[in-house]
Amino acid sequence: MRFTVLLLAVAVSGCATAPHRIQPQFVSDGPYRQMDCETIKREIAQRDARLVELSNKQQTAATVDTLLVTAGTLFIWPAYFGLIATPNHKDEIARLKGENIALVNADGANCY
Repeated sequence: MRFTVLLLAVAVSGCATAPHRIQPQFVSDGPYRQMDCETIKREIAQRDARLVELSNKQQTAATVDTLLVTAGTLFIWPAYFGLIATPNHKDEIARLKGENIALVNADGANCY
């Protein structure tokens, strides 16, 4: 019984969230309102590029985790321990999404 609970805890805690399900973290647009339009656009482009890179890695991790859970459930339970090794970029993705929203808000306030 305890072993089953341990495996379920590892499976649930180790699963990487698909990037489209990660909610943006709140970031104030105040600091960005001081930027000129070109700087804001450059910052948005840089964050977008990093967000795409991390989202691709996060999607790979989510897919691997799904396969590990399936393998652990259907075939061999030690596959659950592979969940610990998959990278999780959830916090950085949430922050970047929030920063992009703040930049777009600042861009709208300053550049239109």
